[in-house]
Amino acid sequence: MKIKVRRTFAGAHLVSLLIQMQIAGYAYASPGTKIAFTCAHEENFDICVMDGDGGNQLRLTDDPAWDDHPSWSPDGERIAFVSNRDSGYRRIYVMHSDGSNLMKLTKESSNLDPAWSPDGVRIAFVSSGRHAGPEIYAMDQNGGNQERLTRDMELKFNPSWSPDGQHIAYEASRQGAFFQIYIVDADGSGRRKRLTHDAPHKTRPAWSPDGDTIAYVLRVPAVRTTIHLMTSDGEHLKQLSTEQGGDDTDPDWFYLAGWSVSPAANFVTTWGEIKWKPADRR
Repeated sequence: MKIKVRRTFAGAHLVSLLIQMQIAGYAYASPGTKIAFTCAHEENFDICVMDGDGGNQLRLTDDPAWDDHPSWSPDGERIAFVSNRDSGYRRIYVMHSDGSNLMKLTKESSNLDPAWSPDGVRIAFVSSGRHAGPEIYAMDQNGGNQERLTRDMELKFNPSWSPDGQHIAYEASRQGAFFQIYIVDADGSGRRKRLTHDAPHKTRPAWSPDGDTIAYVLRVPAVRTTIHLMTSDGEHLKQLSTEQGGDDTDPDWFYLAGWSVSPAANFVTTWGEIKWKPADRR
């Protein structure tokens, strides 16, 4: 599988994205597949959606505030995203996939990196300002029952649910040390496990659909970023991207009806804050 990505940046920010998948030399996009992404119009960043082949692009938000980090609900009906509509603070909102029924879920401190649970009932996110540093939280889909899952002095970002909804992987760093990948139980018990150690940075964890493996980014500042694969217990398996001096990041998984869920068959590298809506498997 080859992925072609065209991107344009204003400063360091993503303003447009087009993904085309090619399988065995033929352009391919699953019927019904949608991509949510951050788009820009006259230096205003909003949430947009498009078909998997780049067609039917639609802007869902149109606000002077900065909207980004979209995340699909598992049923594809709603999109959670981050906005600084409240005096510069970052809040998490949810809306229907057509842009209607906008609802603010968080009301205090700054919040980012929303991630839907596999059953669509809960949303994991990062909240900073409530305590000494950013912590991983989870809340109901309507913003209720916000529960703090981590309790330490580390920086934390990019939560990712396990497919069974029992665990959340995330990246963390303490006092300027290298970022590493951790797992915390999603039941609020505080039990956690460190999966990676030593230099360099390990970031952006992403569970495979079968839950057996986790893709992550190995980042050497000012040198390269590459995507690697490890078991859910932290055993390194292999490096997936090999371009020397490249900038491969933000791994995300998807699989379609009838496809194998093995990494070799279905692993896709994506750039930018986007999420794929899997095809209907019913």
